[in-house]
Amino acid sequence: MSTPLFRLLRTTPAKAKATAKTKSKPNPTQKPTYNLHIACHVKPNASNKREGIISVGPDRVDVCVAAVPKNGEANSAVEGLFAGVFSRFLLHNFVSSSL
Repeated sequence: MSTPLFRLLRTTPAKAKATAKTKSKPNPTQKPTYNLHIACHVKPNASNKREGIISVGPDRVDVCVAAVPKNGEANSAVEGLFAGVFSRFLLHNFVSSSL
């Protein structure tokens, strides 16, 4: 069985440690956050002309970045690439429709 292409994971806020005198109570006003995990196959050291999302398959997204795979540079480049894709998507689909 292959891994899913996208996974949405709910992360709960860190709870304070309960002591003998005080009991920690959940804060109902604190909203949970979510992390989107995307299965990727990253190809570092690509030329600037090839940088971007190359293909989207049923089990992974192929991504080329020009950054080298050293000290997390390629990972940061992938984060920046997806941040740009999602910000353009949100801007185009949600902000322009409300104007």
